[in-house]
Amino acid sequence: MKIKISMLKGIGICTLMLLTGCNLLPTAFTPQERLDNLASDINTLNAVRPPLQGELSLNHAIARALKYNLDYRIKLAEQAIAQTDMSVSNLNMLPNLVAHAGYVDRSNINAVLSPITNQVSTAEDRVRRLADLSFSWNVLDFGVSYFESKQKADQVMIAEQQKRKMIQRLSKDTRKAFWRAIAAARYAELSRGFDTELKNAIKNSEKAEHDKLMTPIDASRYRRDLWLVYNQILQLHFELARFKPELMALISAPSRSLLKLKVTRFERIDFENNLPTQLDKLEQLALYYRPELQEENYRKRIGLNEVNKARLRMLPGFEINYGGYYDSNSYLVNNQWNQLSLSLSWNIIKIMSNAKSYRLAQQQTLLADIRRVALSMAIVTQVDIAKLSYVYSKDNAFTNSKMLENERNVYQNLLKQKGKLASQFSITKARAAFILAQLRYDLAYADFQTASAELADSLGLNPVYKATCMDLTVEELTKVIDKVSVEPIYKQKHVEEVLAKMPSVA
Repeated sequence: MKIKISMLKGIGICTLMLLTGCNLLPTAFTPQERLDNLASDINTLNAVRPPLQGELSLNHAIARALKYNLDYRIKLAEQAIAQTDMSVSNLNMLPNLVAHAGYVDRSNINAVLSPITNQVSTAEDRVRRLADLSFSWNVLDFGVSYFESKQKADQVMIAEQQKRKMIQRLSKDTRKAFWRAIAAARYAELSRGFDTELKNAIKNSEKAEHDKLMTPIDASRYRRDLWLVYNQILQLHFELARFKPELMALISAPSRSLLKLKVTRFERIDFENNLPTQLDKLEQLALYYRPELQEENYRKRIGLNEVNKARLRMLPGFEINYGGYYDSNSYLVNNQWNQLSLSLSWNIIKIMSNAKSYRLAQQQTLLADIRRVALSMAIVTQVDIAKLSYVYSKDNAFTNSKMLENERNVYQNLLKQKGKLASQFSITKARAAFILAQLRYDLAYADFQTASAELADSLGLNPVYKATCMDLTVEELTKVIDKVSVEPIYKQKHVEEVLAKMPSVA
């Protein structure tokens, strides 16, 4: 009776919990909870965006990007998850070893009525204690788990290639943003006070025209030239204004930080003396190093293992079971015993679906081959375009440097002749032309550095290939990148070894 009452109480409690759960209503965050979440978000942002201290070099900027960039942290987390997933898959290959213990208490005797003697009898105690330790191993499941583990291992390698690609992209984008920020900083220094000088020159030309010191047509032409220059500077100033926020976002620095940039002699990339002369060598380097292509290779291997799994599932399953058992039932002659069983099973109905799965896995492997060929062609095209962009940007930077040199000479020579009104007008125009020439050269040089980085990226070469340990501080990481920067990217030992083994192309 007591047991029945306790059972009814348990059923009543469970029913009450279910009814309460079914009546749950949506609950909004309170204002205080929202304020707490806001404070937590601000603290998190401050933690992932430490302030800048001192001058910022290019290698320091790359180190900050690798250390604090959230996209890169996501790739690191994905790689860690892939490694954990592989460990779990490896454990799935182990056989099952199950320990079980139990206690049975019936409310009455498990009795049976004999139809012959019409007597009640039992072969089981009302209270029993059970225990067993069993070992089981399914050979088919082991084979499938083995190939799944190999697939998980390839997933880890895919995550590694994606991390490589992220490092290359971050270093390339940071280099591009850094040199553009240098151009913006130099423009701000050169153009300080020029806006006022330009407007004063326009007013002076109007006064000179009014005083008959200049003819109306000369004054109008002069003002036209100044307004054209002012418009060009205004447009370039708008373009330059976004370079600093781009750099600050890449290096995860607070947008209001005071940015002081510096350039060292090891941070200027020029591949002229290190490039292989043959374009086919560049293409082969790209086909060897590009992380996207390596990722496709691993995906193909995953597809091949999927074919192996589908082939295994078409076979019958063979299972081995062995265990030790205990039952306290006093009616048993042997309360302890060991048991071995072998079983062979084959789901005949699923043979056709497994065959279809096998064909599907083969078709996916063929698709992977086609996708890999298409990607190889795209990579070769990217290398060709990157090489052309590199050559053009180098010539463009050289041409702008000569134009800058010429405008600087004109401006300096006119400063020596300062005194006459006409000379003052000429000086203003010469300074405007000099500022524009300097700005165009800085942007052309930034484009040259960008094209150099994009060429390295198209080849799959990582300019900071040794800077992969994120446990280092930013300062330690900067020193590692400084050491790598001294070594030209195409003179790295592993690259030279690959170039030496490249097959010759007719």
